[in-house]
Formats: sequence, structure tokens, C-alpha cells
Amino acid sequence: MNEIIIKDIDIGNRRFVRLCPIGDCHIGSPDFNREFFEFIMSWIYKNPNVVVIGMGDYIDLATLTSPTTPFTQQTSGTQQAKELMKYFKPLADENRLIGLLLGNHEYRLNKHAGVDIVDLACDMLDVPYLGVGEFVQLNTHRNGNTEKYIIYATHGSSGASTPGGKLNAQYRQSFSVGAELYLSGHTHHLSAHKENRYIVENGKRKLVTMYFVNTGHFTSWWGSYAQMRGYPIGNFGSPKIKLHGTKHRISVNI
Repeated sequence: MNEIIIKDIDIGNRRFVRLCPIGDCHIGSPDFNREFFEFIMSWIYKNPNVVVIGMGDYIDLATLTSPTTPFTQQTSGTQQAKELMKYFKPLADENRLIGLLLGNHEYRLNKHAGVDIVDLACDMLDVPYLGVGEFVQLNTHRNGNTEKYIIYATHGSSGASTPGGKLNAQYRQSFSVGAELYLSGHTHHLSAHKENRYIVENGKRKLVTMYFVNTGHFTSWWGSYAQMRGYPIGNFGSPKIKLHGTKHRISVNI
């Protein structure tokens, strides 16, 4: 299939729609920071101009072959899946959940048992399944004006531990797929970078800005697997990305 995900949003008299990518929650892990995660989700529920892309690793789903074991889990895999549905259902019901990506933690079950729990969740929530990566065209409509934003979102797979290494892993995506906003999770780091490039459009040079955003996480560091392995303390939370409706402009707040 060559179709991409197209999302139309009428922003009314507001100047922008706000996109919040949410992932790397690790529900069920002893390191899951539930209080902070629920604080962010509560803010999203209360703000109707916010839309969400699920970035993967919503649940921890440890197995016997995982770096961490199922014996350290706070809840079972079944309970983790139920919580995933509970947190995202209000957004799906309000048509504010663009879709869900598959993370490497959810892929564990797919690899061992052929069960894609994210695909099942998307069916139950009636939202698009984004697989390991997908384009999203988000169209903002305001008083007769339409702005089209091309997004490429993927969970990511980098093992880099430095900010530069994490950015390089994400930057390489632009060699294979063309977008103006690249979203990646997995690295447990909240950061944003932008750069300008020239393209040709309608026979003329055009300067475009590309944004590379690592989408954060919701796990505590002290006493965690990350501390044990000597990983840096990545920035928590979700970026707040404004996609403007009166002119073509992206603003990233981390």
C-alpha cells in the first residue's frame, strides 16, 4: 500500500494545533513514573487542541530473554495492555489519537508468539496502526486557509548514549525518507534540532526547515536498569509541537 495517514484538523479560531508524541512509558516496569505520566496525560485530556501520536514502548512487557526479567514487573503483561487501552481510549474517542507505532518492547511478544499487541490495540481503539514507521500528513484548517505538514514518525532503534549520537541516528532517517518533521523515540531523550535545506519547487529554489525531535520518556533513573548500565539521565516527558494554521510554521517546545 502506498497510502499515508492523512489527518485533517479544523482549528477554528485558534492559531495552531499542538502535537504531543507520547511513548517510552514502560507501563508495568518498576521504573515507570506513573505520577508524571498521568500529569501529562491529564493536561492533554483537558486541552482539546492537542493531538497525539503514540511512539511505542507504552508497556514494558519483559520476557525471560529480556535485559530485565518479568519477575521485576509491577503488573502482568495483560494488565499492562489494559492500562495502555485505558490511557489512550479517551483520545481515540475524541478523534485526537493519530495512530500508534510499534515499539521494540511490544515487538517482544510479536517475535516470540506472533502477537502484535499494538495492532490489536489499534483495532480496538479504531485508530491507524503505524507499524515501525509511517508518514503522517497533518492538515490544519483555519478560516478557509489550509497548511499541510509532512511528518515521519518511527520508534527508532539507536543504542547511542550521547546527545550527538542520538541525533545522528535520527538524522540518518532523512537520507531515506523526506519530511519536514522527524519524530523518534527509544533513546529516552527529549531534544529538538532544526536545520535548513534548499529544494526546488515549481522551478525555483526554496529554503525549507527540517525538524528532528526525540520524543522523551516516562521512566525514573535512580535504581533503574539505565543507572545500572551507566546510561545518562534522559530528559523526561513529551515535546509540545505547534503546527500553525495561519502560516506554515512549526514551533517545538521541549
